[in-house]
Amino acid sequence: TGSNPAGDVKIEFEDVLTLNVITGRVLQHNQTSDASGCSGSAGALLSLQRVAHALTNKIIDASQSVQDMGDKIGGGGNQDQQFTGDPTDPTKFFQGNQQESEMNDAYQIAIVLLLIYIVVQIVTQLA
Repeated sequence: TGSNPAGDVKIEFEDVLTLNVITGRVLQHNQTSDASGCSGSAGALLSLQRVAHALTNKIIDASQSVQDMGDKIGGGGNQDQQFTGDPTDPTKFFQGNQQESEMNDAYQIAIVLLLIYIVVQIVTQLA
């Protein structure tokens, strides 16, 4: 039960699940809904909202499938996923970009300098 701007909404849902007895995985899921408890205007608004939501989902799915087809036709946009490294390369376990590692080095040096500064300040305050 609930409400929308057109009135009160009462919807009954029924889920039917078919499970694999051994693994417990869901093999099939059917969901039905009954909106007969809604008033006329509330039911119409509910139906309109459901159609609008389904339409946006279909548009998103269609654009994704068109993009996937374009990737398949064009040879794929992500060439790095198809790249397999040289098994004899000793640096194959190292990741990262050279610029990222340089920035990480700069952060580590700055932290060490900050710690040295703090220790010097503490020692001069105690002396």
